[in-house]
Amino acid sequence: MKSKYYLSSGYTDMVKIIDLPYTFIFVVQGRGTGKTFGACKYCYDYHERTGDKFIYLRRLQTEADLVGNTAFSPFTPVTDFYNLDPLISGPIPNVKNVKGIWKTERNEKGDIVPAGPPIGYTAALATVSSIRGFSGRDIKVCIYDEFIPEKTARPIRAEGEAVLQFYETINRNRELEGEAPLKMVFLSNANKLASPVFEAFGLTNYIDKMVRGKQEECYLKDRGIAILKLSDSPISQKKSKTALYKASQSEAFNDMAIGNAFDMSNYLYVRAEPIDEFRIIAKFDDVYIYRHKSEARYYVTRYRTGTPKAEYISEPFSIKKFKKDYALVFTAWVDGRISFNDYYCKLILTKAIQ
Repeated sequence: MKSKYYLSSGYTDMVKIIDLPYTFIFVVQGRGTGKTFGACKYCYDYHERTGDKFIYLRRLQTEADLVGNTAFSPFTPVTDFYNLDPLISGPIPNVKNVKGIWKTERNEKGDIVPAGPPIGYTAALATVSSIRGFSGRDIKVCIYDEFIPEKTARPIRAEGEAVLQFYETINRNRELEGEAPLKMVFLSNANKLASPVFEAFGLTNYIDKMVRGKQEECYLKDRGIAILKLSDSPISQKKSKTALYKASQSEAFNDMAIGNAFDMSNYLYVRAEPIDEFRIIAKFDDVYIYRHKSEARYYVTRYRTGTPKAEYISEPFSIKKFKKDYALVFTAWVDGRISFNDYYCKLILTKAIQ
């Protein structure tokens, strides 16, 4: 059934999505379905309508810098399609690692130059901790594009925490003073289920349930969070008949780009087991580790029956002790003698071996 979040053209209706009454909106969808185009057009129109500014966020500084190159800017397709004057991006005086986005005009020499104050900004998560001398009080909407890193992307240290720090930097105390919070919209393709952002917001378990239950929408009203994992895109169906997808032999890539499918290798060893056949031995964070009563097999779940002999947490010394005390668990993992009740359990224990 066609989602209510598609336009008659088949592209994603980003206006309807961004206008949802939620502070944090996550949109995961196939490639080329109009997420970025629609979000950039929304930001442009939002400034025209309200005079307020937006910020376009990417993971790495090299990605954010591309906004300054008209040929690669995500705003260029918008201005070209609607026959608008081009937008340009450049440094802001005395502000490090945040650039302005300006409307343009032609001067007496015919050169394209900034017109008026910036209508928005661009920044990178990787360098957000070094933002100084910048007030984001006038920013009302943030678009974080490609927030799930591709498998080949460079990792960012403490990436999930960096997202929360970024939001705090821009949002500051506006809510305490009676203003609405910064609205943050996260856009991505379904590259990897294990996203630092999902972890930071405590959403991994919800995403896991959505993937396994083929659920497209999840609304956490008490937390101001909406998660949309949109599939059956009319545009994706058309793209499946284009040259790349007819030629590609990579089923995983095609499923991700066209079908919005997460990498199912994440679910290796994920299966339910009859817990009464196992005996609890340890706890790591909020998951419990069991050993089979008669076989050298292990099971990890969030359900507790009995009292664990030892408890460990995601802290360097505790992890080191856990590895020493339960080396057989990791040996069993390598040998395929371990199972996880759900992906969340697997993700939590994965932290202990990284």
